[in-house]
Amino acid sequence: MPDSIGNTLNTASPIFLGINTKTFADSVEFGDNDYYTFTLNKSSSFNLALTGLADNANVAILDSSGAIVSVSGLPLQSLNQGSLAETINTVLPAGKYFIQVFPGPPVDPTNAANSTPSTNYTLSIRSDTGVRSDITWRNYSTGANEIWRLDGTTFLGNNSLGFTVPDVLWESSGIADFNGDGIDDIVWRYSGSNNPTYPLGSQLFWQLDSNGQVVSEVPLPIQPNPNIFIGGAGNLNGDATPDLIFQNAATGEVSFWLLDSSFSVIADISSNLFLAPGWRIEGVDDFNNDTISDVFFHNSISGQNAVWLLSGASAPTSINFLPTSAPFEVLQGAGDFNGDGQVDLLVRNYSTGGNEVWLFNNVANELVRTDVIPILGVPDLNWVALASSGRSLPVVQQDAAGNSLGASLNIGTLNGDGIYRDSITTSDADDYYRFSVNGQSLVGLNLNGVGGGSLSGNLDVQILNSAGGVIASSTNASGASEILANLSLSAGTYYIRVFAGGAGAVSPYELSVQANSPPVLVSSGPLLVSESSSQTISNTLLLVTDANNSAIQLTYQLAAAPNITNGSLLLNGSAINTGNLFTQQDINQGRLVYQQNASEGALTDRFIFGVSDGQGGTIPNTTFSINIVPVNDPPVLVSSAGITVSEGFATTLSSGNLLVTDVEQAAPQILYSLNSLPARGTLLLDVLGGAQPLTLNSTFTQADITSNRLVYQHDGSETSGSGGL
Repeated sequence: MPDSIGNTLNTASPIFLGINTKTFADSVEFGDNDYYTFTLNKSSSFNLALTGLADNANVAILDSSGAIVSVSGLPLQSLNQGSLAETINTVLPAGKYFIQVFPGPPVDPTNAANSTPSTNYTLSIRSDTGVRSDITWRNYSTGANEIWRLDGTTFLGNNSLGFTVPDVLWESSGIADFNGDGIDDIVWRYSGSNNPTYPLGSQLFWQLDSNGQVVSEVPLPIQPNPNIFIGGAGNLNGDATPDLIFQNAATGEVSFWLLDSSFSVIADISSNLFLAPGWRIEGVDDFNNDTISDVFFHNSISGQNAVWLLSGASAPTSINFLPTSAPFEVLQGAGDFNGDGQVDLLVRNYSTGGNEVWLFNNVANELVRTDVIPILGVPDLNWVALASSGRSLPVVQQDAAGNSLGASLNIGTLNGDGIYRDSITTSDADDYYRFSVNGQSLVGLNLNGVGGGSLSGNLDVQILNSAGGVIASSTNASGASEILANLSLSAGTYYIRVFAGGAGAVSPYELSVQANSPPVLVSSGPLLVSESSSQTISNTLLLVTDANNSAIQLTYQLAAAPNITNGSLLLNGSAINTGNLFTQQDINQGRLVYQQNASEGALTDRFIFGVSDGQGGTIPNTTFSINIVPVNDPPVLVSSAGITVSEGFATTLSSGNLLVTDVEQAAPQILYSLNSLPARGTLLLDVLGGAQPLTLNSTFTQADITSNRLVYQHDGSETSGSGGL
């Protein structure tokens, strides 16, 4: 897979998180770490899963300096073995972070370039600030008012505010939390002139409770100018009380009222900016998370949209132009609709009644629309969406594991050890994990408190078969750890269930899974080696495999070395003996050699070995056979010293005069062939007591020489000097 993700902190790929899971795919290998960066504007729950692994890859959360983040003393990293899924599930404070995805450790640390795991991966991430943005509606025909409850962009239901306001000259004009209870209230302005109770320009807010019901009506100061309307409510000076933003419909002037805690006006400030015709304030919210509210506008003529980024009750510090609306589309309000801490916009189509949410991210102080999500439509065009009203839910650890067999978290093939952290709560009493084993395996589980301590409540654990039937259980009382050890499972799919051991039992937990597949002997000789030579024992001749242990972890021990008179076993060039160790990696790298020591007559040898994977899996003592191929060694001429003989006389040749040896042949088998004859005499061979002259190509043996049967007879000629045969 092409590498599309930054490989350093400085080149980290920016991502934007929220309650909708974001998914990214890439790969890691030797020299290739992947980095992502994200910013949380508020404290948020955070859940990450690294899945789809073919080999070992790990993940960590880093702070802005690149150091691993710790929460409650626990480093935010997942270092599971094999191809097990990696997960991180926690609550993070606001800040800038990095995600580092990196390959697991090399199988052979001395050869990291060629033994570091390489794998594709899928990274799934979700964060949640706990903020939920609902939508307040007013029907300007019937006077009905209601709130839509949303979970992100999903409609949960609606409820009436309990009051109908049939006078359409009352306009709901803004949303803000005026009494500091964490629940947004609704601001109203009256533009009529015939109501004896409420004069022109009367302003107030409805205080709402957590159920969206009106608790009380609180007056605000009157703004009697009939041309002025409330554009929205928000905090402009950093105190605890919302302020009001106005627009003069006649002049386009934008102005601000700063309010104190008793809702009196402490400052009436003009921005000294006048909007051109068609531009209208549609709402107020904090788009750049600086705690100061900003103002967004829509142009009904051109369809343009813009945001003023404010630093207080003054002219904007910058203006962001947003995507242009289609005809009949109007910005209706702002809110965080995907829980990422970034303000989004609600858009309503006043032709079709359709509604949609524009999701935004803040990139270098520029608002970038990242998605458009349709939501439930309202065909009755008398309904006007005011704005989102915020609810703040507790920020708690997310539920990483599924709550049923069908929704279980798939941690993959169990080919190593791994750790998964989650919680059992009153609303989440069951967590399910799914795994598979490819062959007969020993599986173990430990259920402890986070960090390995005690559970804070009574939790139990089960292993289930593929149909959900219970195979094994651990149901210790109170907060005692749960342990399932050395369960022998055949190939197949299984589930782990972590659940409350009693009504109301709750606790965060740490689930440790261990798996060990026994080593398998694939091949064990025989080795064919020629006499006096050496031969590498390759992994085609000696091979042990293991589903969850690497070659460097598979250790052989010599139970019996080769017969020293026949040969030796060498590791990296040095002889090894009974009790010595070597690994499958040594074999794979060609480091194991058998050396035949040139001994004659031995046609076989052997050594005996056992194997351990270091995790309880073994192969019993096994014989590796060696077949030796004899080699015919050439004869060796030891002596050809020659003889001295008197004229006319004879002399017997001895082994001191002529000697040839052969390590494989005795003297009777060493045969001489006469290729030339003496020039001044005759070579005689004593055969059956009689001397017979040898002719060209005649033969004799070394035994004839050592038995004094070979004689040279001089012919008596008058010569002196040397001659030969």
